[in-house]
Amino acid sequence: MKVLLDNKLLWEPSRKVEESEKFLAITNCMKMIDLAEENNGIGLTAVQVGISKTYFVAELKGSFHIVINPKIVNYGKNKLIGKEGCLSFPGMPQGNIERFRKIKVEFTNERDELVTMKLTKLDAIVFQHEYDHTCGVVCVDRYIVGGK
Repeated sequence: MKVLLDNKLLWEPSRKVEESEKFLAITNCMKMIDLAEENNGIGLTAVQVGISKTYFVAELKGSFHIVINPKIVNYGKNKLIGKEGCLSFPGMPQGNIERFRKIKVEFTNERDELVTMKLTKLDAIVFQHEYDHTCGVVCVDRYIVGGK
């Protein structure tokens, strides 16, 4: 398993993980955590390794989480602008992106439990970045040209 660079799947929405696919998704996520860490990443989505399914791994609240069929169920009122890069575009300079400062999310974890989390700042940014990948949106699509 490796990070595929600038692959066309990045711009296509991923498909939901079905019940029969969860074991494989969890197995892949364990490998993806290692791959993210090897590449100094704090998140990695299935589509970045060539799998068009809605799951990712992300470092949230200090440790990696397996995130299957994620949803952002609530967005805070305030936004922030920060620099982001992507493992799928190594060497590309980071760009400024506007994100919500606070979000509330739901996802299934590796124990098949529904998890609800309130995320802020970097955790919220990481989740939104990886969630975007599942929707066929990459950070370069969100770069703010000319700054704000």
